[in-house]
Amino acid sequence: MKTINSILIIDDEEDICKLLVNLLTKKISNVAYALNLKDAKAKRAIIKPDLILLDNNLPDGVGINYLEEIKTSGDEVSVIMITATANLKEKAMQTGADGFLEKPISFSALNNALNNLVS
Repeated sequence: MKTINSILIIDDEEDICKLLVNLLTKKISNVAYALNLKDAKAKRAIIKPDLILLDNNLPDGVGINYLEEIKTSGDEVSVIMITATANLKEKAMQTGADGFLEKPISFSALNNALNNLVS
């Protein structure tokens, strides 16, 4: 059974990040966000998150490529892709994503994805 103590949200839409932080801090106290990959890599090294919520279209790169980097790093971190690019699901899952949520995100879908990771 996996425990989630910290989450890093990587999305270039700050409003979405803040909304997710508000929702997730009710369950998990350590939730941070990054608006680009450069910032995400720095925060990931410091926070060592158990879960990353990852958008695909970022100002300085593509989330699916970062997913591959994360999954080949040897870190024990789960990644849920959260993107409006629905046709990316199969590739995300093949690359090692632990879940996939299509924007706009419903809170119940996010809760289900989190519950699937910890059960």
